[in-house]
Amino acid sequence: MGLRAKIVLLFVISFGLLALVGGSFLQWRLHADFDTIETRNATLSMQQLARNIQSEIEHLDDLNTDWGHWDGLYNFMRHQDRSFARNDLGVDALISARLNLLTIFDRQLQPVAAHALDTRSGTASSLEPYAPVLAIVTEELRRNASSNRCGLFSIPASALILCWQPIYRSDGTGDHAGSVLMARLLDQRITTRMQRQSELDFSLQALPLRATVMAAPSKTDFHPREIGITAARPGVLQASLPGITGEPTLGLSLRYARDVSTQGQSVIGQPMAFLFVVVALAAVVLLIGISTMVTRRLHRIGTDLQQISSHNRWSDTVRGAEGRDELSLLARNVNHVLGVIHRQVQQLELLAQTDALTGVANRRAFDHRLRLDLAAITRNDQPLSLLLLDVDYFKLYNDCHGHPAGDAVLAAIGAVLKESAGRPTDFSARIGGEEFAILMPNTDVLGAQVIAERIRAHLAMRALAHDESPIAEHVTVSIGVTVARAGETPANVASRADQALYQAKRDGRNCVRWSSPQMTG
Repeated sequence: MGLRAKIVLLFVISFGLLALVGGSFLQWRLHADFDTIETRNATLSMQQLARNIQSEIEHLDDLNTDWGHWDGLYNFMRHQDRSFARNDLGVDALISARLNLLTIFDRQLQPVAAHALDTRSGTASSLEPYAPVLAIVTEELRRNASSNRCGLFSIPASALILCWQPIYRSDGTGDHAGSVLMARLLDQRITTRMQRQSELDFSLQALPLRATVMAAPSKTDFHPREIGITAARPGVLQASLPGITGEPTLGLSLRYARDVSTQGQSVIGQPMAFLFVVVALAAVVLLIGISTMVTRRLHRIGTDLQQISSHNRWSDTVRGAEGRDELSLLARNVNHVLGVIHRQVQQLELLAQTDALTGVANRRAFDHRLRLDLAAITRNDQPLSLLLLDVDYFKLYNDCHGHPAGDAVLAAIGAVLKESAGRPTDFSARIGGEEFAILMPNTDVLGAQVIAERIRAHLAMRALAHDESPIAEHVTVSIGVTVARAGETPANVASRADQALYQAKRDGRNCVRWSSPQMTG
């Protein structure tokens, strides 16, 4: 073998090994970035799942609190009206409130009403599976008669949300008359609904109960960012949520697709194959080509991915996707994958900014939009109207018709806001329990008052019966209107609209009032 051939062979071997080592490192690096992206996105999904379960606990806690301050239940505990127990504390009450267990204790810890519901058949079932629940709650009430707790609890083969509350008058006066205990199984029905709403593939598992005393705070409130999330295996995350006893009670298992790594792995193979072909053809050309056409571009893609991953800027793209070679195809595919991740993150953010009951935006999204719109009117010198709405005598409605009917009213009002303020720039939000807001860019006070009256008219046409309202036979709203000035702070604008709303309430409710900047100082 001549010297030329040896030099060529040496170049081929040397640069072939260099290409092999460099290519393997780059492949590992990009794969690690893709895996980090997948894991981080899956962690966000797990945190969202924990927030959804926290919402289920808060919903039952609200229901339990309302029953604990229900005058009808308080009077029943005082007078033992059998018709009330039959009509309002029976199996139908469990079905209406989507409960699996309802128990009313008197002050001597004797159950005056106790019912369990089989969710699948919708009929009464045995209380025996809930014996551990009743035992531990009775013991807790014996230690503290005014005990008030809500959180997760584990019974054999299932986990449930458990809440109990002392019974008082609605105004808080008088001694407590007993306690109301509610439980809702985290069964397949709830799991299926959460899967449909979140579009996540997860499962829930009740963890064995060891403690028999209540070591947790009265309201179990776990923070999604602080729960222990571990990778059980590739594509699966696990976490556990604490219960009322303070120990791990509910296990979460989230399965997520590994499309990013799979697609990234497939596109990386093409430049690697191209690299080895070039090495085999000419060592010198390979040396120049790696330096100018491969290594630098891959390094740039890796750097861009690292920047995108470290700053969570999923809307950014990597450079170098303009050409037609394999590395440009890699860049385009990476950008496509980043686009998929960006859309998924947007969907998660949308879930975090939308009120689940009414379908309009929540308070967090409203505060953000108000800041943006105020900045826009400072630049464009256009009016911005703000409407604040409050449902008249909503507590009386809930006390009379029940909270499920109250939820239906709030959902109907959300629909009315959408159909009344239907421009793409109009922004409707639920900012409190029965309080709503509408931001209307490029709308003066006259236009805002027209929309406010339209809302009242549309709500009147729906004729949602309100038997306890002293001002109308149907559900009504009071509306405060104001127009923002350039340079104002969100707090000033909201305060002025709030003053107008309270003026509408003072003027008899079911009306529209407005407040101008001159009127407030």
